[in-house]
Amino acid sequence: MKISEVAIEELIPHQEPMILLDQAIATSDDSVTCQLTITEANPFYQPEGVPNWIGIEFMAQAIAVYRGWQLYQQRQTPQLGFLLGSRKYTAHCEYFLPGQVLHISASLIYLEETLGSFDCNIHTEDGQLLATGRINTFMPEKSKIEEYLSGK
Repeated sequence: MKISEVAIEELIPHQEPMILLDQAIATSDDSVTCQLTITEANPFYQPEGVPNWIGIEFMAQAIAVYRGWQLYQQRQTPQLGFLLGSRKYTAHCEYFLPGQVLHISASLIYLEETLGSFDCNIHTEDGQLLATGRINTFMPEKSKIEEYLSGK
């Protein structure tokens, strides 16, 4: 089965309206590419489009898809992960424009137990670079999530 044949809802632990990606379109052992179209359905939509800083969340969700695909192949459900921060996030636009089809790519730099780092970028469908960044994540063991969320 290809990742493009799996509904995004089966790959990430998000619920509407916070599912911002439309679909996963490609994956490899160390990367994923997802797609979305900027529409009024996006909860961050403004008349000009979606502000560029939301690109960090697009990237984080692409990383969630990467991890979700690994779990899906093992017949496990997606699990919660945390965005620890971003380094060198650079946007080359003020807004992602209405109607734009975006490709969000995340490439694994390293993954050591529960900590991961990914180089990410956002391109238009025709290849114009709109944003880049390095995203750092924390993906705890499923059994530890409740403990972290409860503050224990």
